[in-house]
Amino acid sequence: MDKKSETKFLVVKHECGNEQHVYDSVKTVVKCTMCGKPIAKPTGGLAEIIGKVVKTE
Repeated sequence: MDKKSETKFLVVKHECGNEQHVYDSVKTVVKCTMCGKPIAKPTGGLAEIIGKVVKTE
C-alpha cells in the first residue's frame, strides 16, 4: 500500500496583502516573501498561521 501524505498546502493572505503558499505543518518559521514578517510558526503539529487562509490545496 502507498502511504499518502497528510500535509496540505495552504494559500495564506498575510497582513501586508501578500498571498503565499505554505504547508499546514512547518518545522521552522516561514516568513512572508514581501515584508519578511512571520506567516507560519511551528507548533509540533499543525502550524500557527498568521494571516487568513484563503485556499486549501
